[in-house]
Amino acid sequence: MTRARDTDYAGALGRVPLARVSPLGRHWVLQPKVDGCYARVTIDRFGRIERVFSRAGRHISGELVQHLFGAFVGWPNSELVGELEAHTEAGNRAAAARGWRALHLFDCIRAGGRYIGREPYRVRRDVLWRMQSEVVNLGCELPWYQEQHGARDRKTGQWTRAVPTDWRLTPIVPQIPARRAAEAWSTWGPDAGDEGLVAVNLDAPLGARGGKLKVKRADTIDAIVVATGPGAVTCDWSGKLVTVAAGAARDALIQPGDAVELACDGFFDSGHPRFARLVRARPDLAGRMAS
Repeated sequence: MTRARDTDYAGALGRVPLARVSPLGRHWVLQPKVDGCYARVTIDRFGRIERVFSRAGRHISGELVQHLFGAFVGWPNSELVGELEAHTEAGNRAAAARGWRALHLFDCIRAGGRYIGREPYRVRRDVLWRMQSEVVNLGCELPWYQEQHGARDRKTGQWTRAVPTDWRLTPIVPQIPARRAAEAWSTWGPDAGDEGLVAVNLDAPLGARGGKLKVKRADTIDAIVVATGPGAVTCDWSGKLVTVAAGAARDALIQPGDAVELACDGFFDSGHPRFARLVRARPDLAGRMAS
């Protein structure tokens, strides 16, 4: 199979505030932003997962994806894109609760050997659903059966982990119209325990600028600068050290002891801010925070 081009990134690039989502119009939809790592899978001529690649194009192997190889999930010679429950606290937590890692599909690059990246998203998503529907109808008997005490292997009768070997490993992310932004936020947003939302333009081809936008909560916190360096500032926030990027011009204006405002996308379980970034200096707070 021909490997997808570097320009075929199917994730969200850019951000949009929640307040600006509903006015986007009827050509936009909202999907949950699954907390995990970007993954692209190739399907062999039998319709089974053959390889899994990271966003950087590196082949992913080992425990994280071993259960995915050979799973019957789509049309032969296809490439699908999703978010693997891995490398994040929420992703690992979801996988531990279920007993295996799901790959939540949200896009399709190639279907049945045909490149469909130039098609609008509505077409690519329709292909994704038709592909999975056919797989479901063909059926794939699970290698285990469930009884009141748990799962047993069909061949040996021994106790086993109930890990699917088909499309159940690769659910397709749901979506609703952008005009129902408040509902989407309450269902899939941070308050519901998820990472946030992705706004998707149904008319956009793969990789279109502004075709997919992250919708995340932007919390702000005030911190004290403790060190500066080339392109970075280290701050103290409630006893936690947070290092954020800063441009050269901003470096010259911020010195240790200054108060600054940081933005972040919520907080990790450890209490540290997620993806913190520098917003502005807060000279009006310096004396108050120091005291």
